[in-house]
Amino acid sequence: MTGEMLSEAGPSAGESARKEMPLLDEETLDELLEGLDPDDILEVAEMSFAEIDTLIDELHAALSSGDEPAIRPIAHKIKGCASSIGAGQVAHIAAALELSGAIDEAASAHADSLKALFPQTRQALFAAVQAAGSAGA
Repeated sequence: MTGEMLSEAGPSAGESARKEMPLLDEETLDELLEGLDPDDILEVAEMSFAEIDTLIDELHAALSSGDEPAIRPIAHKIKGCASSIGAGQVAHIAAALELSGAIDEAASAHADSLKALFPQTRQALFAAVQAAGSAGA
């Protein structure tokens, strides 16, 4: 996997994670590509992204309703799903939410960042895996 396949998200106000963390975790993607067929990776990624999308919606609902006890477990699940498929920036932001577990401005900003990052992370991961599959063919 080449570095140019991995993109970094543009910075947003007050979101240092998005400035410092690559969108995709190249090491995890390389491990996946070494052990699995690209089509299998895409299938697992699709299931993981569907789960992450649902969890982000649950996170927003918990924040909106003031359900603070729900924040940590939801963030933990997002972190796990994202980490397993190489969605490094999403995992990093979810980890920050998990550590905090609070309903505050930072949690809302992190949840908004997750929602914004979701489509570009999905697109970048699928493009990287498809490109690696084409290169290996």
